[in-house]
Amino acid sequence: MCIRDSTYKPGEGITGQVAQTGKPMVIANLGKDEHFLDRTGARRFLDRSELSFLCVPIIYDGKVVGVLSADKVAHQVDSQDYELRYLSEVASLIAKAVHTRAIEEENRRLRNILGRTQRPSSEIVGNAKCMREIFGLISQVADSNTTVLIHGETGTGKEVLANAIHQMGPRANQPFIAINCAAIQSTMLESELFGYEAGAFTGAEKRKHGLMEVADGGILFLDEISSIPIDMQAKLLRALEERAFRRVGGTNLIRVDVQILAASNRHLPTLMEDGRFREDLYYRLKVVDLHLPPLRERKEDIPELVGAFIHQNNARMGVNITDITPRAMQALVAYSWPGNIRELRNVIERAMLFCDCLLYTSPSPRDRTRSRMPSSA
Repeated sequence: MCIRDSTYKPGEGITGQVAQTGKPMVIANLGKDEHFLDRTGARRFLDRSELSFLCVPIIYDGKVVGVLSADKVAHQVDSQDYELRYLSEVASLIAKAVHTRAIEEENRRLRNILGRTQRPSSEIVGNAKCMREIFGLISQVADSNTTVLIHGETGTGKEVLANAIHQMGPRANQPFIAINCAAIQSTMLESELFGYEAGAFTGAEKRKHGLMEVADGGILFLDEISSIPIDMQAKLLRALEERAFRRVGGTNLIRVDVQILAASNRHLPTLMEDGRFREDLYYRLKVVDLHLPPLRERKEDIPELVGAFIHQNNARMGVNITDITPRAMQALVAYSWPGNIRELRNVIERAMLFCDCLLYTSPSPRDRTRSRMPSSA
């Protein structure tokens, strides 16, 4: 007989009730009990009216660590109290083993999480402690449908991080739709997100699907969410709460399965105090909060970032540069980088275009000459 793996939430079914209350239960006639779920399917070919079901908690150190259950032919149960005492004795004998197994499973889960603190994407570079912590959070967030708020200064790589969450999660083969809320006129934002029906306004000649609908099954990334007007924030909050919306000019409610990732380079609590960002929307978005540190707080990653940008530009520009001079690297590490990773990437690209004397074009350093870094560095 094939028995399926099964899971019960606390309070769900007979098993869940015993786990939640810590009290044993007896069902004299399984055929008459509506709370018995039989998730395992072990009794699907049996006459339940002929069976009794006994279920007791497995308790270790005063805590319920598991549940033990047994079936018995109903007419063979002479005393329910005796049967429960017998099953409870068995439960007490195996309690320590069950507790130990639970600890082993939890340790295995934690080791798996720690093992995934390696960078989640080849596009994310960094070994600084703050970045390794972020990698660990990403590995947990990616396995869920949780709404995530990513915040950090301009140029820190918020969209790259959002892409990594998409690539690592169960929605990897579904759409990843990104929208920069600051780049769209406030009057057009609603129709961009939710779409519109033909005739909804002048120029709406045919129906248009909004980005939330296009992202159905995947991820919608709302970049610079602080730029959304306050009246639009209320509509977005409703859509997030219900995972449903109406197109502009439409009456039909459209339901979608979308994970929402949002990002901001502005301090949202300050905007809330000024009345420019809704508090309820902020806390709806901030289920998981990921802070991307500025480059000046992770300068140990600069050499690796420089190597990655050189490698990317080599392929794109058709050159073969292997490294930069030590003096140039010292200048890069000493700089404060107000533009963060984006600025560093642009500086490396300009150096590769105009400053050959700062670069090694072969593994041998014999051909190097001296020069200055670009003024922005």
